[in-house]
Amino acid sequence: MTSMLHKRLPSCRLSELNSWIIDDNPERAKECKNRPIDKATIEACCRNWARAHLGLDFKFREHQLEHIVEVLHCILSKKHKMNVIEAPTGSGKSIIGMVIAGTAWEYYRKTSYILVSDLGLMDQYIDDFDKYKFDWGYIRGMKNYHCAVDGMMFQNAMCRVRRCSYLTLMDPSKAATKGFSCAEYCEIIRHRIASMTSPVALMTYQLYLCYMNDVRPRYNDPNVRAKEGPAPFDLRDIVIADECHKIPGIVQDWCSPSFTSYDIEHFKILIDFAYENGFMNKDGISHKDFRELMNRMWDNTSKWDILNAFKDYYNRAEEVQKAGMKIMDHYAKKETLDKHDYKVIAAQSWLENHMSHIDEYEALISAESLVKTGESRDSFQLKCVYEDALVDRFFNRQCNAQVLMSATIGDAMMFHHEIGGNHLTNPLEYHLWRIPTTFDYTKSPIYVLGKYKMSFNEKENNFAPQAKLIEEICNHHLSEKGIIHTGSYEFSKKLLELSGPSLRERLLCYTTSKDKKDLLDEYLYSKNKILAGPSLIEGVNLPDDLCRFMIVMKVPYASLGDQLVKAKMRMIQGWYKADTLKKIIQSLGRGVRSKTDWCITYILDGCFCDLYLQSKSNLNPELVERIKFVEE
Repeated sequence: MTSMLHKRLPSCRLSELNSWIIDDNPERAKECKNRPIDKATIEACCRNWARAHLGLDFKFREHQLEHIVEVLHCILSKKHKMNVIEAPTGSGKSIIGMVIAGTAWEYYRKTSYILVSDLGLMDQYIDDFDKYKFDWGYIRGMKNYHCAVDGMMFQNAMCRVRRCSYLTLMDPSKAATKGFSCAEYCEIIRHRIASMTSPVALMTYQLYLCYMNDVRPRYNDPNVRAKEGPAPFDLRDIVIADECHKIPGIVQDWCSPSFTSYDIEHFKILIDFAYENGFMNKDGISHKDFRELMNRMWDNTSKWDILNAFKDYYNRAEEVQKAGMKIMDHYAKKETLDKHDYKVIAAQSWLENHMSHIDEYEALISAESLVKTGESRDSFQLKCVYEDALVDRFFNRQCNAQVLMSATIGDAMMFHHEIGGNHLTNPLEYHLWRIPTTFDYTKSPIYVLGKYKMSFNEKENNFAPQAKLIEEICNHHLSEKGIIHTGSYEFSKKLLELSGPSLRERLLCYTTSKDKKDLLDEYLYSKNKILAGPSLIEGVNLPDDLCRFMIVMKVPYASLGDQLVKAKMRMIQGWYKADTLKKIIQSLGRGVRSKTDWCITYILDGCFCDLYLQSKSNLNPELVERIKFVEE
């Protein structure tokens, strides 16, 4: 560890560096620069890389290699910026991503980020890195690291309070002179060095958004670069994005300002401390101002009034933020800290996060696109209807070539819109590949029995006959396990009430996320239980005998009680139907997980029929082939 950073950096001034990734093999770099980029050469490189790093016994799955070669060729020839791969279950998305990243570096000296939607998927990639002994870096968000010395979250650890730079902490000898010899063994510092200096780095979307939009712009200042070197995570040649269908929602949640009653306490702590120590004018801002502005945002129905209240809030918060910087300068010089000091530091840390990129968001948002969501004035968010504009500003513009991978693209035209494809200057910069499935779906038909619509106006009349139909289907699968997508807890409860004794004995209906976890464990070890609930669309892996049949009781329309959903339905043509179809497609993937696996699906909500017929032309043809309408 002591020499890890220095082995990778040349002996020159920091201001002369363009990147932390230093190629220590100039001859190899020259060879890579002159290597042909025709498809035959790229394929040979991919095969060689896989043989060297994945093992002599490794074999590409059907269709894997040809799509890897196509995408790499488009990237290297700068044909497309956005390369979208719809890769069905069993296609091996993670291998596709890792081969693209590995080959791009080893044979063409192109650097990459691999981005994931959550820490669970990140752990799967890390396991692969360990399995194949990849010398690639990964880093989690700061809240996932704690100081080994004082147990504080790293962002509030003493080295951060003392304003000790990352550059100092990454140099063990310099860190020791500042009193932080622990930095040599600090987990986040080790992960930071490995990720900064590796040609391939793994992180979550949220962290990438933070580095590209909040951190990287600081390094446009030559003085910052001269002192700290290049941006720790700058643009790279390729961004490989897994589970890319989640990007719009992730960007929306990341950049949308949220407001809670707890925020007022943070402001009070900071303002009181600032007044007591002369960092703010005592006749200036009060924490009550922020409560009043939050009330104005929540109580007003006029979008212009909400927007103006938001701008007033932001302007006042800027003043507190300036005082907060003086507070942190004060603490950087203080010898010892007490419990209250740590409260003030935590409040300032919260404010820094609260205010990050809010100026960019303010420039994007308009009265037309503004939507207020939440339950009360004590907890709400301001969101933007046009997520495509947010994705374009905060994600797509922070990428060079993109490889966007998902098993669930859904409606191709709507995905193109949501991911910001309509913002490209040249439509040819976008391309979608659909990898053919290698699964045998002849034993996995999707039967649509559309007699009973479960819409708001018709559900009461149709609950009983649909419940009877569900019982008949479950009796047909008497010795097998299955799942029922109920669409809501209300439907789960109603199904349980209307079921006969034999079916009720098999049903496992949960009412909370904790119940779901407990009942899922019971389900896995049962003989013929049936798991029923509204949130089985994603994150449940039930191969082989763990799921031989599925029932879609209700089409999973997004709730119109959600103001953002309501606004998007009104303002973005086709979005509501496309979103619903995407959820159905996601649910269909729970029971067929390998080539030899099979699972029969029954869609019982008649609302599906119109939805399907209106969107059929934009769906994957392989999915369309599986759907069979049953006349009763």
